[in-house]
Amino acid sequence: MALSTSSNFPKPDDAFRAIVEAHRGLSDEQSADFDAALVLILANHIGDLCVIEDHVWISSHAVLSGEVTVGAHSFLAVNATVSNLVRIGPRSYIGANTLITKDTPADSVYVTKGTSPLEHIDSLRFIHMIKA
Repeated sequence: MALSTSSNFPKPDDAFRAIVEAHRGLSDEQSADFDAALVLILANHIGDLCVIEDHVWISSHAVLSGEVTVGAHSFLAVNATVSNLVRIGPRSYIGANTLITKDTPADSVYVTKGTSPLEHIDSLRFIHMIKA
């Protein structure tokens, strides 16, 4: 099942208020338990344990399909797809419409050119390409 990011609430502010009200009168420990239950409900909806490290940019329609780890300071472009159990190394760039099926090293750039297969580009060559 795909994660729904659109509101299913006819009155989203009322839903938010209900969550705030549910915390009223709870101790800090009870409130933390309540929040944990909400997170587990959401995690169950998603169904996978992904790790997104600090300062990661994930563009719209990018897909993390399974237990994926995205290293710090990485960028996943529009429609990038990362397969189950894959680790994206820190400071990596995954280009638009690119499918990643194996772990990527740190400081790597992966792009798909048209219909040609996946190509790994070293960082210096990539900087030269975007300056040209």
